[in-house]
Amino acid sequence: MKAFDKLLGKNKYFGKNKLGKNNLEKKLLNFAVVTVLTAFCCSQFAMAEDSKETQSSLNEAIKAHIVKCLAKDAKECSKAAVLFQNGIGVTQSNSQALAYFDKACALNSGTDCMRLADRYVVGDGVKQDSKTAFSYYKKACSANVAEACRNLGFMFELGDGTNQNVEKAAVMYQYACNLKNEDECKQLERLVSKVKKK
Repeated sequence: MKAFDKLLGKNKYFGKNKLGKNNLEKKLLNFAVVTVLTAFCCSQFAMAEDSKETQSSLNEAIKAHIVKCLAKDAKECSKAAVLFQNGIGVTQSNSQALAYFDKACALNSGTDCMRLADRYVVGDGVKQDSKTAFSYYKKACSANVAEACRNLGFMFELGDGTNQNVEKAAVMYQYACNLKNEDECKQLERLVSKVKKK
């Protein structure tokens, strides 16, 4: 308490001149300052400990996802990829994210093949490459991802990443339509009417 007495005694707002000679006021103020400082210190310590525990559990989680991924679990590869992509529990790493998305895709996760294809279409973290995008869309379509089949249809129709081929575009739109996706059926109708007009 002597340190707080010194601090308060020297402070222009809390010195003897402002508090008067009432010893009770000074004791109450000392108690309030000690209480606030103690609470602040304890909360800072607790936050630091929570942060360490959270970081530790995240590190364990990423390790678990990687081990399961290596055991050929596509969902776990995808989870690891998302953690690396967003820097959750690990240092953010686009190359690691791409590697784990690729592992998931190789294990027939159509959604992850689609994610990779989309990244190559726009150049998100990778060099834009329509041929690579086409390849990933093809894998995703093989896993019955309707949007990937539709995108293959667009690519065949436009000759983007592959040779232009309207017949193959129609086949892709039809396949996507068969997967019960209304938008893909509309694309097929649009293409058929376009071909009929020629």
